[in-house]
Amino acid sequence: MAPLVRRMILFGALAICSIFFFFNLAGRRASQRSITPTLSATSTPFPKFDLQNLPPFKWRDLPEQYPLDPASMIPLPTNDPAIDIPQIQHDFNPNAESASHRKERQRRLSAVKEAFTHSWTGYKKNAWTHDEVMPISGKPSDPFGGWGATLVDTLDTLWIMGLEKEFGEAVAALENIDFSKAKVREVNVFETTIRYLGGFLAAYDLSEGKYPLLLQKAEEVAEMLYKVFDTPNSKIFIMRSI
Repeated sequence: MAPLVRRMILFGALAICSIFFFFNLAGRRASQRSITPTLSATSTPFPKFDLQNLPPFKWRDLPEQYPLDPASMIPLPTNDPAIDIPQIQHDFNPNAESASHRKERQRRLSAVKEAFTHSWTGYKKNAWTHDEVMPISGKPSDPFGGWGATLVDTLDTLWIMGLEKEFGEAVAALENIDFSKAKVREVNVFETTIRYLGGFLAAYDLSEGKYPLLLQKAEEVAEMLYKVFDTPNSKIFIMRSI
């Protein structure tokens, strides 16, 4: 067979294969487009909820879905004598500190308090009652429900540093915190427990119960968190935690 004929046969076979693969690929793409949903500019793949205009309610009023048998719960002690908790903080002897050491310690305390006051002033100015203030833009951010995470989490620090005036201002702002609404769709249970519940209880304990609102807000958070464990396996979780 002549070389020219062989070349024509080879080119013809390649052309037929190319046409076959082209139409096969085009058919697959068409079938994929036919089964893939098209989202227009007005379509809503997920339902939208107005989280800011929900009717007010209390978490304690919501019925339990999986109530526990009271007989299976360990009751709190009632007649036991008060337990004497041993002191864990070292009892420093004020006479054992030299004048130079005292001066250095006070200088460090002042530097820490100054840094804290700077941060607290920035939060009050740019993100008061919000969860956080973003360090570069200075804008508020609410990743922890929008209930003032920094405000609540800083209460004990304000008291320890002797900033009782700022502490009182922060407590007054707690009146506006509504735990029946959130600025996020999903709430971090761990962060809510340590920042809000822990923040309220620590401040209430340090201030020796002078601000009943702190205990009230702690109860509101605890009632919300209690609903987190109202699940079919809540009994297993509680038994294991005991």
